[in-house]
Amino acid sequence: MSFLARCFASISARGDRKRDSVPAPEGVEERILEEAFSFGKMRIGLYRKEGPEGNPLPVALITHGGGWVYGGIETYALYGNMLASKGFLAIIYEYPLAPGVRFPAQLVALDETLSLLKERHEEWGADLGRIFLVGDSAGASMALQYGIAESVPEHGMLYPLRFPLPIRGLVLNCGTYMGFGDRKEDFMTRFVAKNLLWKDYDRDDPRLNPLRFIKKSIPPIFLLSAEKDFLLWETEWLHGYLLSRGIPHEYRYCWSKEGNRLGHVFHLDFRTKIAFRVLDEETEWMKKLC
Repeated sequence: MSFLARCFASISARGDRKRDSVPAPEGVEERILEEAFSFGKMRIGLYRKEGPEGNPLPVALITHGGGWVYGGIETYALYGNMLASKGFLAIIYEYPLAPGVRFPAQLVALDETLSLLKERHEEWGADLGRIFLVGDSAGASMALQYGIAESVPEHGMLYPLRFPLPIRGLVLNCGTYMGFGDRKEDFMTRFVAKNLLWKDYDRDDPRLNPLRFIKKSIPPIFLLSAEKDFLLWETEWLHGYLLSRGIPHEYRYCWSKEGNRLGHVFHLDFRTKIAFRVLDEETEWMKKLC
């Protein structure tokens, strides 16, 4: 891992520990599994309400944030508990981190997690007709890219993916969305794309610009950002782009009375009331699609 990546991971970890100091909701069962993927063993976290299993639950499959270099079950366990408390089977999968592996290994991890879900849905109590991808920051970028590839066959064929299950909706929080090939030579292309994700960076690679392929066949989209999210401009850009293409979606921009309190992935900070309000709104949006 590069020096910049190590610094980012260290700073993020300190902030996440402070943020996640609140207790998890009572009555949620957590199971941590270690599973064999094509790129090695990885962990999966399952969260659901305790008690006898009834009807299969809708699934919130979480693609965590962390700039492609950081994050996992520990940094998203509280969020998984919160989603489970709202009646979902929340699943956190740990995709392989850059630069140890290169793109599209992260999307392969998502695809293989869906294959595992299809295989074990009865054991896990999952409803295969109600699967939602929930992504934050870099995870939102991956969730959107998978949603495009799954719904547009001519783009999906560019990836080594099986698309084992249909996706019902995408919840994209504080994400980065502009294709690396469409960007100017900024930090994201110089550092993230060239040094972390892509072994052979080529601006003309269509996988670098998935939004060029988006169609109305993509699952419904819920977008979230806030006043001091440093990626707000990308959510605003995506919102406008989807409008221009006639892609149905919902967009929530959040702000505080002070005008400077809600930053990047603010919805994960359950020390605040706004995080619970966003949790309620996003889970209600998903339930309406069920």
